[in-house]
Amino acid sequence: MKKLGAASDSNAFTKRLTQNSRPPPSSIVYDGVFNEHYIRSTPTELLLEQFCHCGLDRNGNIFLGLEVVGSSDGKPRDGLVPIDIVFVIDTSGSMSANLERGGTRNKLEAALLFTVQMAEKLLPGDTVSVVSFNSQATTILSPTEVTTQISSDLNKVLASLRPNGGTSISAGLETAALVARNAKEIRVQKYGKDAWAGCRLVLLTDMSDREVTQAKFDICRITCSIAKEDIFVSYVGLGEDFKQELTEQITVAEGCNYFCVLNEADYANRIVNEIASSFFPDVTEMQLLLITKQYEVTGVYGAGKDEKEEKPDTLGWNQDTQHLYNEATQEAVQQLRTANLPNDMVGAILAETQALDGSEKPIVLLTEKSVFPSPTSSKPGYQKGGWVIVALEPSATKGEVAGFVRVELHYRTITGDFGKCVKEVSLAEIEELRKSGGRNWYSSEGMGKALVLKQYVDVVKATLGDKTRKVFPEEFLVWFEEQAGVWDLKEEKEKIAKLKPLLEYQ
Repeated sequence: MKKLGAASDSNAFTKRLTQNSRPPPSSIVYDGVFNEHYIRSTPTELLLEQFCHCGLDRNGNIFLGLEVVGSSDGKPRDGLVPIDIVFVIDTSGSMSANLERGGTRNKLEAALLFTVQMAEKLLPGDTVSVVSFNSQATTILSPTEVTTQISSDLNKVLASLRPNGGTSISAGLETAALVARNAKEIRVQKYGKDAWAGCRLVLLTDMSDREVTQAKFDICRITCSIAKEDIFVSYVGLGEDFKQELTEQITVAEGCNYFCVLNEADYANRIVNEIASSFFPDVTEMQLLLITKQYEVTGVYGAGKDEKEEKPDTLGWNQDTQHLYNEATQEAVQQLRTANLPNDMVGAILAETQALDGSEKPIVLLTEKSVFPSPTSSKPGYQKGGWVIVALEPSATKGEVAGFVRVELHYRTITGDFGKCVKEVSLAEIEELRKSGGRNWYSSEGMGKALVLKQYVDVVKATLGDKTRKVFPEEFLVWFEEQAGVWDLKEEKEKIAKLKPLLEYQ
């Protein structure tokens, strides 16, 4: 299943707990939690495909689960597409702090180690460059082809780096972009114009200095601008003081993502050993459209979203979409058809009347600028991440017609091709279950776990966001104790246990 949203984890939340410090509610995010758990996945041979599931939460509310999967999920890098990597290393004064509390290596030393470790995983035909920055940026290694000597070459140029000065990420990005353009020129001259597959800037920083916050708009501008040249950025945040919320704001460009790294083993397991899922997006733009005429969308969770976005409906009524409409519209269609009107005229009349009475429903739009494959899985049939949960409520005008929604997936590949996949979902069964008092119901195993994780994040966020709360809701604790046993959520139980005293005394 695909990594949806820039957040690859909720490590910042976990680290605060290990230090007995109350985390901010922003440190735990839906897509980060989804990406940390193995969830039953649906196989596909398509580059990108959405599978639709549904469920009822513990309060009987209706949810649609959208599982986005692809043919490259869980597969290692095939080596057919070369990569040019520019390591952009923060050498500011704040990088002198230790990566881990009580550890022996500071953040800069860790960044240098990480650079060498990753370079050792690259393949012949790839190139490596290095830019260091504090208040200013310097190119310390121009594009160099990967050979068996790459570790020795890197250790020589990295040996002189020391932490000092301020932090200008914008200077680092601008200089790294120049190096990336140079790498492109070299590759095109040597292998031809079709050999360029883009460049990835791997920015290793603690993201902790005031200068970063002040320059976030410049950083966004640069990141979005160079993405148009197929130069993408991966932010590797080092240490517990890494500003996750700020990084989410600046990873808005296509092809970009970020990681929060708290120790050396974490970096090796999730990034060095998973280069394909970390740095090779399948698509650089994706739109997931939920078209509903019968339901109100009351929330969107996952893919970096916790609220809905709405766009005007351009689909309109036709023979293929009439079942999506409410009872009154379907009855109006039958009356118009008795007059033997052609379908295009029926559609025009409906569009006019809906525009006048304001009953036309919007399209709910989820947009992702970068979709990466899931990492290799140690659990066959399961993958991490790739879910979006949508809360639905039948509208007041729905009536008694069978419930339907339409889900469209539009995407653009890294080669510039466009794709589309359309699915329709019947919600008639789940509506009947709800009417009969149904709770904790789900149409698939994957939906069951994703919906439980969504509710866990709901309560943790709400509790942390209200400083007057001293305890978790008792009904939630009883329910979650049961669910944790069903879905193997031992770590989440431990996190709740660590949060309890922090709520009482802070």
